[in-house]
Amino acid sequence: MDNKKITLNYKASNIAKAEEATGKSFIDCFANLSKKVGFSDLRFLVLAGGGTDDDFDELFAAGVDNLMITVMEGINAAGFLGNEKLDIEALKVQLRETMDKAMLDTKVSQSSGEATKK
Repeated sequence: MDNKKITLNYKASNIAKAEEATGKSFIDCFANLSKKVGFSDLRFLVLAGGGTDDDFDELFAAGVDNLMITVMEGINAAGFLGNEKLDIEALKVQLRETMDKAMLDTKVSQSSGEATKK
């Protein structure tokens, strides 16, 4: 993995291409970011920003929180939220807290190596 910064470009044509290719709705996936989001939705959001599967894999390898922040930064920069802007710094804190809690809630068994819930 090289250290290039992946920047997503959410323009109408990129979003439309991703919607046509996947059958997913950008608005639905964006709305679900704060709720329950799956890997296929995250992949779709990268593709909708003009990214590739390689970009998705690279962002994922750097951490799910990094992937989601990159998506949110791209959506913020696109400007189609109007005067509304996402508070990226607050989202970073919230994502890290959520990821830390998930890590604490999932323990790995010393004997089997399998994940167990607390």
